[in-house]
Amino acid sequence: MVKHIESPNPFRTARKSEHSSAEPRPNAARTTFRAFGLGLALFGLFGFGCGQTLHRDVVEPAMAANYLSSEFTACGQNFNGMGICTVQSGQDFSSVMLSVQGYYQGTIRFVTDCVTNASSVDSVVYTNNESVPFGLSGPAYASCGVSFVVSPQYPNQKNQKFVINSFEGQLYIRVLPGGIPWKGFVNKVVAGANPTETLQLPLAGPSSEVLFEGCGIKFDQVLPTINGILYVPLSTVLPGVPQQACVMSGAYWVGPDAVRLTWFIDGYDPKFIPLPVPSLIQSGSSLAVQADDNTSVIALDSSYVVNNAAKFKFDPKVAHTLRLLTIGGRTAMGYFVPSSGWTWHL
Repeated sequence: MVKHIESPNPFRTARKSEHSSAEPRPNAARTTFRAFGLGLALFGLFGFGCGQTLHRDVVEPAMAANYLSSEFTACGQNFNGMGICTVQSGQDFSSVMLSVQGYYQGTIRFVTDCVTNASSVDSVVYTNNESVPFGLSGPAYASCGVSFVVSPQYPNQKNQKFVINSFEGQLYIRVLPGGIPWKGFVNKVVAGANPTETLQLPLAGPSSEVLFEGCGIKFDQVLPTINGILYVPLSTVLPGVPQQACVMSGAYWVGPDAVRLTWFIDGYDPKFIPLPVPSLIQSGSSLAVQADDNTSVIALDSSYVVNNAAKFKFDPKVAHTLRLLTIGGRTAMGYFVPSSGWTWHL
């Protein structure tokens, strides 16, 4: 059977459990924002037939590790776990068009500190693998965040006992006056490690002052360009990534004009292992997928298999979405475009 475990307070101020010592997340009003959580919940996808069983996920659960993994779209982009977009000051928040993917049937809980016409807390029951919109509306005047937890419900498994974990995600919305150039970046980084992520910013001049503030730091240095690119290494800006999601606001200069920067970072537990990209073999009109042993569900578009290996009909002339899910809340999303092939979001 599938075991139901719920947090006694789904909107707790810190997420601590037997699996993790994750630090509390500051409130979004202080340029960082925290997710709430149901902790552990039920999970499923599309509906399941006889003989289809889940696989254990031996890796630390994603939510306990502070690893964001919920699939969603916003501002016309696909995101896995964390996303960022910008809205012009005074523009309606409805332009964000946030929609969160649900699996099988269950509940999605939303929390936001965006000052809008929508409720700051909402809980939506969904069915049939719906993508669930969150109705942000009203004029945007301040940057803010939206957090959400997807808690699917999965039918009991005969002679199987599993604890099933939810999927958590966060969207940060940067509100800026019209006409101001902006660039946004997201990175999932091992907390406490020497991060390897580097921003690459176009710049014709020999150097620029680079400013960042947030995640507990203030950074102000003049960095040189190399072949027209200004490289900004995260190891220099934030050498000690905290185990939390946080936002750094910054800028660099192109001539006399400042380009605003927003760097959204998710520092996760070093013991956590992201779900690997699967092995794919395309032959004619079929696609064979061999995923990690801990994978429970593989879905290509609306077709699914409850296993860690699958074979699907595949048309290479059209776009496809490949989803891999574990009962530990780990996900891997592959997006296929005929002109460029596969892009993976882990």
